[in-house]
Amino acid sequence: MINIEFSRAEGNISLKMRGHAGYSREGEDIVCAAVSGIFYALLGFLANEESAGLSVSSLASGNVEIACAERFSSSMRLAYIGFLQIAMSYPGTARVFETVWGGEIKAPVNTAIA
Repeated sequence: MINIEFSRAEGNISLKMRGHAGYSREGEDIVCAAVSGIFYALLGFLANEESAGLSVSSLASGNVEIACAERFSSSMRLAYIGFLQIAMSYPGTARVFETVWGGEIKAPVNTAIA
C-alpha cells in the first residue's frame, strides 16, 4: 500500500509518499504508474517555478519526500485530489492523508469517456 501524506509547517507544504501499491507485479502496476505520473508532473511543475522554493529530501522508489512554498498550495492540492481519485478507484492500494486543507472528496469522479 502507498501511504501519501500532505502537511503544512513553517510556511511550506510537504508531500511524503511511502510504499508500493501491490496491485500488480512490479513494472506492470497501473496504480503505481498513475501515482508516479501525478507525482512527476507535480515535481516537474514545481522545479520549473523558481519561486516555488522546491525542496527534495528523497526521490527513492517507495520513499518520496518534497516540500514547496505554501503559496503553491493549489498545485499540491491538485495532486492530493488526483491521489484521492486513485485511492478511491483502487481500494486497498493507497491511503491519502492531509492536515492542510481539511476537505475531502466523497466519491471518485466518473472518468469514462462517452
